[in-house]
Parts: sequence; structure tokens; C-alpha cells
Amino acid sequence: MRKIVIVLTLLVSSIYFLENNLLKGIKNKIFKEFSISNFKIFEILKNEVILQSFNFTNLQNLSEDQLKTQLAIYKNKSLLEIDINLISENLIKMAEVKSVIVEKKFPNILKIEVKETKPFALWSYKSNTNVISKDGKILNFDNLRNYELPVVKGPKANLNAKNLIEIINDYEYLNNRIVSADFISEYRWNVLFKDNILVKLPYKNVKQSIKLLNKVLKNNLNNLNQKKLIDLRVQGRIFFK
Repeated sequence: MRKIVIVLTLLVSSIYFLENNLLKGIKNKIFKEFSISNFKIFEILKNEVILQSFNFTNLQNLSEDQLKTQLAIYKNKSLLEIDINLISENLIKMAEVKSVIVEKKFPNILKIEVKETKPFALWSYKSNTNVISKDGKILNFDNLRNYELPVVKGPKANLNAKNLIEIINDYEYLNNRIVSADFISEYRWNVLFKDNILVKLPYKNVKQSIKLLNKVLKNNLNNLNQKKLIDLRVQGRIFFK
């Protein structure tokens, strides 16, 4: 009886071993065939969705050619292999681009919605005039619209214009009359307004000085006679010449 039990145990173990190895072999074969099939399918699909064109929306000052130059490496690549996040990162590196939304439009189009950096001022320096952003970066637009932008002049004027222009923008009267601003010795501003009125601003307390200037010009412009120079460099005092 004991021998019979031992024989049956060995038989069952053998069957279990053979059965499991057989199943394992079948499973491996299935996965191998499945993987090959998926690879073939991917290759077929990849070649059917090759990028052929870009669909740009919301362009105002940028040209399509400017953006296509940045995207040339993606042309004729499969949409399945293109990383739209990487495209977004590359485009945002352009000073002219504030943000983008990139979408794949199968079978062969990339749709790119662009939010452009807003032109803030014109920077004139060393016989060159460039459009700049609020943070002072030069903006190269192929199709720049006709903006009435304030002009800032001098070395580093582009990097210091934000504070001055934003303060002036708070006063509609002054904002409508500003012509240009010179950054003097890289520390203070001389501002030219319409009617050829030159205003010398101080290094500090610019906001308070511009508030005073707005009040003076708005209420007394006709009483200034031929005065063309307003000096606000001394704190709490104003001089006319």
C-alpha cells in the first residue's frame, strides 16, 4: 500500500511538472507572437501618421515662418513619436512667445495655439531701435502691428523701463502725452512729453514725483507760458525753466 502511494505521488508530481512547463512554454510563445504583432502594428501606424503641416492660431505679430524655423526638426516625423511637451518647452524659450498649447490632429497635423509676449516699449540705443517686452527682452516680430509705444533711450533703459512706464500708465493724462524717456547715467529718467516739455525725475520717490507732475500739467498747462523744463530732482520741490 505504501509503495502504491509513493508511485501515485511521483506520477502526480511528474504530471504537474510537465503541465506547468508546457503551459509556460505556450505562454512565452503567445507573448512573443503578441509582442511581434504589436511592434508590426506600431510600425504600420507610425508610418501612416507622418507630420505634414502645422496649424498656428492666435498669431498677431509673429509670422508662421518664425515658428516653423523652431519646429523644422519635427517635419516628416511620426506624430506617435513627437513629444508635444518638449515642443511647448522649446517654443516658450522664444522671447516672443508667452505660452503655447500644442495638440496632435491625426493623421498629419500639429495644432499650435500661441499666446504672444506683448510689446511694451521701444528701446533706442546706439542707433538701433528694438521692440522690448515688459522685462526688457528684445522682441523680433516679422509682422509687428502699428502700436503707439513709448520710447526709452540709453544703456540699460530696456531693463529699467518697466517701473517708470507702469507708473505713468496709472495717469491717463500723462500716458497720452509721453513721447520718450532717457535713462540718464543709468540711474534716473528725463521724460519728454508733448508740447516739447522735458521733465527731470529724481532717482528716488519717482511715484510721488509723477503724481505731482500729473497734477501740475493737468491743471496748469495753459499757465506755464513758455516753460519747457520741469525739474523734480529735489525732493518736495518743483522748478520751472
